[in-house]
Amino acid sequence: MIKISAIKTAGRWGAMGGLLLMGMFLGGCSSGSPRYSDSGGASPPPSTAASQPDNPAAEGANAKPGSEILQVGQTLIISLTDTGVKIEPFVQKIRPDGTVTLLQEKTFEAAGQTRSQLETNIFHTYVPDYYKHMTVTVTLEGQSFWVDGEVKTPNGYNYTGPITVLKAIATAGYFTEFANKRKVQLTHANGRIEIINCLKAQKNPKLDLEVFPGDKIRVPRRVSPF
Repeated sequence: MIKISAIKTAGRWGAMGGLLLMGMFLGGCSSGSPRYSDSGGASPPPSTAASQPDNPAAEGANAKPGSEILQVGQTLIISLTDTGVKIEPFVQKIRPDGTVTLLQEKTFEAAGQTRSQLETNIFHTYVPDYYKHMTVTVTLEGQSFWVDGEVKTPNGYNYTGPITVLKAIATAGYFTEFANKRKVQLTHANGRIEIINCLKAQKNPKLDLEVFPGDKIRVPRRVSPF
C-alpha cells in the first residue's frame, strides 16, 4: 500500500511539473520580441516607418535660397571681394567635367554642389593661405530681383551679390513721396511673404531683410499723404 501511494503521489507531482513547464514555455513565446526581415513577417514599429527620409522633391520645393544644385552648362558669376585688392568677377560656364577655375589656377568642383557649398570651398582655399579676408559670392548669370510699386524706377535688376531690401529700393531710385514705408512686401521665390517696416529697418539693420534671386519687393501706396 505504501508503494502504491508513493507512486500516485509521484504521478501527481510529475503532472503538475509538466503543466508548469508548459506554461513557462508558452509565456516565453508570447512575450518575445518579433524579428523583422526582408522576407516579411511582423510589420516594423511606427517609429521605424517614421524614420524614413522624406520625399526629396517635396524638400526641394521648400529649399532655401542658395541651396539649389548647380549643373553642367550653367554660367556662374563668382565675385571675390574684401581682399584688399580689386579682383574682377569671374564669369565662367561650368565645364563638362563639372569644374570651374579661378585664381592661382585653382580648380573647383561646381556641378553637384549648392552655391553655398561652392562659396565655402572657395573661401577655405584662399583664406588664410592667400588672403586674410575674403567674401565669396556665387550667382547664376541672368538672375534678377524685382522692385515695383511706389519707387521711382520700378524694374527688374540683376542680382550681383548679397543685397537687402533697403539697398534694393535704393537701386530702384528710392521711395516716392506716396510710399507706405511701414508695409513693404517682400515675396520670396518660394512664395513666402514677409512684411518689412522700412522706417524701423533704417534704425535697426537687423530688420533689413536680405533679398535673393527671384524675390519681388512691392512698396504699397499710402492711403493718406501724411
